[in-house]
Formats: sequence, C-alpha cells, structure tokens
Amino acid sequence: MNALKSIAGEGEDASRRVSAPSTSTENNTPRAATTAAVKAVAENTQPWAEIAQYNYNDPASRFLYQVLRLERKASDGTVEKTFRQRRRPRSNEPATTDGWVYNLEATPRVLYNLPLVITADLVYLVEGEKDVETLRSIGLVATCSPFGAGKWRAEYNEYLSGKTVVILPDNDEPGRKHAADVASALDGIAKNVLVVELPGLPPKGDVTDFILAGGTADDLVDLVGRSEAWKPRLSSTHQAKSRFTFTTLPDLLSEPEE
Repeated sequence: MNALKSIAGEGEDASRRVSAPSTSTENNTPRAATTAAVKAVAENTQPWAEIAQYNYNDPASRFLYQVLRLERKASDGTVEKTFRQRRRPRSNEPATTDGWVYNLEATPRVLYNLPLVITADLVYLVEGEKDVETLRSIGLVATCSPFGAGKWRAEYNEYLSGKTVVILPDNDEPGRKHAADVASALDGIAKNVLVVELPGLPPKGDVTDFILAGGTADDLVDLVGRSEAWKPRLSSTHQAKSRFTFTTLPDLLSEPEE
C-alpha cells in the first residue's frame, strides 16, 4: 500500500491537507526503516505503510498532535493495523530527523474533530478516526477518543455537554463495552445518549462497513429516530432489592386489623 492520505489538516482550517512525513517507518529514520523492512521479510509480512494522518486540534482549531494509521498485509493475507502518535517539538526540545516527537508527553488529550463537535447539536461517537472521516464524508458530525476502545477519559465529557450523542459501537465485545462505558460517563451530562447497534455488520465490523455495504446518512438518521435513549442498567443487587415493597411504621399502624 503506497497511498498516503492526510486528513484534518494542521492549524485553523481543520480540513486542510498537511505535508507528507518522511517515508521511514519505525522511528522515522532511514536505518529504522531498513531494519523494519528486513524484519518484515524474515516474518513473511509486508513492511508497515502509513495509510492516513489524523490531526487533533484544540477548540480554537490549533494543532495539538497527530495520529498515524499504519497497515500491512500479514503472511495469512489478513491486514494488520497499528497506530502511532506524534507532535511538534516544544522550545529547545530535540526531535527526530523528520521534525516530530513521537510521544504525547504533557500534551492535552482531546476528542477528534473537536472544532466541529463543539458547534454541533447532534454528534455521532465512533471507535476510530477512520469512522469519523467516513461519517464526515456523508455530511454527519462525528468524533472519537484517541487510542481506541476503552480509553475514554472524564475530561472528554465536557465537550459533549448538552448535546445529543449517538454511539455506534463496533460489532465485537470490546466495542459494546466501550459504548456502555461512554454512555455511562455521559449520563446526566449529554442532553441525550443513544447506543445504536448497526444491522448487518460482520464480526468486528463498524460504521464504515455499514456505509460501504450501501448504508446512507438517511439510513442512520432513520435508525436513530427509531431508537430509545440509553438508560443505565440496574445492578443485580438493586434489582433484587426492588422486588420488595417497604412500608413505613406509621403506615403499618394505620392499616386496619384483619
């Protein structure tokens, strides 16, 4: 795969293209790239290839950091993926030869596509940046937290305060757990929270698969319209307790004798 796609550009225009980084892989140095290629041949796999760059911006559209999506074809023909994060160096901070620092030390974590999320009343919440871009391409505002499922932070909640949030989980157990965790975190903060499981998804499928299979923005809107707001599940202890009816002492004393 030799396509290199820059998404959500750096700076004020969140959709502006960014320049392509160096073609090196592991540590963005020619030596590391050569080592990675030799290792890939030995393992009968392809070297990692950068497929997309996703820029995370603050509420004022100022660039914070970038997530790289890398893919390769394994020996069994399946496509593997991994992600790397990088940022621009701070004053007097050393960087790699390509001008980036490959850690997010002391960098604020924010939601992806944040400037558009802040201005929207309804936001779709998905598991990864690829899905955000899929929904953006059909005119819907979407977001995700960095680093994938299970990485939601409490500080993300404020960005969705007072909004209707539609969570579209991936079709696997981590995806469903992530959806439930985020819905619980947003309960009482977002205006409404809906968890909508998309029909016809393959195992581990996501909203991008739904759209590639012929789904449309209208289909999603229709599914949302027919879904009920998420409600927290009662714990088994709470359910057990709810089977009993409690009566106050004054009420007992006022009951007629049989």
